[in-house]
Amino acid sequence: MSFWGTAGTTLRHFRQSVRAQYGGGISGFVQFVYYSFLRINTFVIFVRNCRETRQPITIEGELHIKRQVLDELNILRQQSDLSREFYGDHFGGKDFFLAYWDRKPAYIHWVFSAGTQSRFLRLEKKCAEIAYMLTLPEFRGRRICSQVVDHTVRLLSGEDVERVFCVIHEHNIASIKAVQRTGFHEFRKVRSIGPFNSRLKVTAL
Repeated sequence: MSFWGTAGTTLRHFRQSVRAQYGGGISGFVQFVYYSFLRINTFVIFVRNCRETRQPITIEGELHIKRQVLDELNILRQQSDLSREFYGDHFGGKDFFLAYWDRKPAYIHWVFSAGTQSRFLRLEKKCAEIAYMLTLPEFRGRRICSQVVDHTVRLLSGEDVERVFCVIHEHNIASIKAVQRTGFHEFRKVRSIGPFNSRLKVTAL
């Protein structure tokens, strides 16, 4: 792809990310610049112990969850301008869960495991992180995130993972409530200045 083609693709990803996280128009762009570059941000690290016994969250009939369907993800990328959460493999992610609501793409998140670099964590053996969680705006309010996160944790626990982490901005109340519904609790808080932060080492039980 040419330089201008790559630049155009990056710009579209940026625009969709701003729209998904902060809303459209000038107001969304201003909020993005403020939170991404000018503000000292606080992120909350949540953890769930895979050994804890919990009642599974029921997956609604309209929701279908697929894992690592890269062919389908690539088709979506070609058909639509998607936000950066749909390109987590560009940031080190390899494993992902894609959810459809009534056959329409509605949600995605990526899983980082020991040996992969995430933004905030250095994951030791038997640890994993769920990151880049995004429910598309038109599907919010259906608790899709909680259903997919709970499903993911249960699969990971069968793959010898003992602790699963999520790192969420303190103002992202919807995502915080979503992971709390699945049994995650606050582990600690970290701060960043724009894109700059250190990584916290996390270990298994």
